[in-house]
Amino acid sequence: MDYSTLIPWLCTSLNAPNLTELQNWTETELYQYSEEALHDVGGRLLLFVVVDDSTALIANQGAYELAVLHIATIYAAADGVTLKPSTSNEMEMLNDNWEEAASGTPTRWIGDSLGLKLIRIYPAPGVEGILTLVYHQHPPDLPVPEIGETNDLKMPAVLGDYMAMKTLQQARQRQGDAQMLDVAATFEALGGIYEQCFEAYYGKGS
Repeated sequence: MDYSTLIPWLCTSLNAPNLTELQNWTETELYQYSEEALHDVGGRLLLFVVVDDSTALIANQGAYELAVLHIATIYAAADGVTLKPSTSNEMEMLNDNWEEAASGTPTRWIGDSLGLKLIRIYPAPGVEGILTLVYHQHPPDLPVPEIGETNDLKMPAVLGDYMAMKTLQQARQRQGDAQMLDVAATFEALGGIYEQCFEAYYGKGS
């Protein structure tokens, strides 16, 4: 969805026909409020899940870099064959020298042996192939778009409505002539209903 399409509605809700006549807040502040809400709920709930098959398996290589926005791996497969999630402790119980095991057909993935930004495949593949990952990722930033540009985000469209509610909550909580704490509380309650629905439908993150 193009989040910038919600800005006129936000302005109307803040008693301004457009951004030019928005007196108590700036466009940057509206985007900042929205981005904070996006990062908060997107980090806690599985609203941003990526299916990625862009990683090439390299013969005799067991470690692979994860995406910059990666939070937690949900599923992994080597050439379409599902890999079993395992921990370092489980691998040590299986084989004391598992990190030095000979290459072969991968059967497991380990996410806690090399830090947060690497995943290990066991055993290391004996031949080249494709690593498919499904993972929870951090939400993207929400900068103010340049004139003539859009602000397209790959996310459930209803999340835009939630962000608008949280933006209005923050706007009406801010101290000043436009502060309306009862209205802010209403938007906070509406946002809470959205969060309950998101959690029930999409699930919690790690």
